[in-house]
Amino acid sequence: GGDARARGAIGDYFYRGEIVERDPVTARKWFATAAAGGEADSMFNLAAMMARGEGGDTDLPRAWALMKIAGANGHPTADAGVTALEAKMSPEEREAGKALLTARN
Repeated sequence: GGDARARGAIGDYFYRGEIVERDPVTARKWFATAAAGGEADSMFNLAAMMARGEGGDTDLPRAWALMKIAGANGHPTADAGVTALEAKMSPEEREAGKALLTARN
């Protein structure tokens, strides 16, 4: 019915394979929908999937930007996720992530 937390829960079901068969592509789509609705857990989960290339392409700059936003929205471990991502990113990828945040504001 449009609730971002409910959409995130559906993504979680598909990611974990609970109630439905595990499907990372579908999970990523549901997390993206919930993240667009401002749901911090889904932002974090989507970022983690993007960082690992689960259910779609790897996208470290976008994953980094989502982690930053998740942290700003109160996700408790997003800062640790940002730090972990930064260790894997090139300077160019970091700049691209910063540009995504700037474009969002």
